[in-house]
Amino acid sequence: MKSLPRIVLLLTALTLVALAAQPVAAQMYSNERDGTVVGGNVGYGWTRVTGVVAGEDFDTDSQGAFTGLLRFGFASSDQFMISADAGGWVKTWQERQVKIFFLNATACWFPGGQGFFVRGTLGYGNLDVVFITPGQQINFQQGAFDFGGGVGYELRFSPDLAIGVALDYWYFNVGQFEDLEDVKASTTAITFQINYYL
Repeated sequence: MKSLPRIVLLLTALTLVALAAQPVAAQMYSNERDGTVVGGNVGYGWTRVTGVVAGEDFDTDSQGAFTGLLRFGFASSDQFMISADAGGWVKTWQERQVKIFFLNATACWFPGGQGFFVRGTLGYGNLDVVFITPGQQINFQQGAFDFGGGVGYELRFSPDLAIGVALDYWYFNVGQFEDLEDVKASTTAITFQINYYL
């Protein structure tokens, strides 16, 4: 499984090359964005959870697993889109498990109305952690606000369908509750993206 992140990175690089090498005919579809958008992302993400329990630090280190989200939004123009995104990340290894699920409001900007985009996101999610090591056992589920952002590129393959790649980052700050302090989680993801403009 250690080679899986390399495979994802290789596929992402090949996708970027393929997008850049598209023939002129494929570029003839304009980036019209006006109305309802449905889509999603699927790829690979790396998550790390840290905190303090009973005066001792705990750290899951960076763990990789598949991640994804679904999107429902509205494009007000060729340059701006807002959406509700629901997604998550889950991994179980040894006697440890981390689950992250979120529902976010996302604003996406396409400079010049082209394929490149920058987005920011803000929402609320759930962090579920089981962390058992010699002398330390942590088991909690807690909601938290999250925020993040990303960049990417999409290319129209038909008048309504766009396919691309994205690099995103989400940050959860759970903070302090019960006997836990300074609990934080972050996820970095490389994903393939598909949007269908209705």
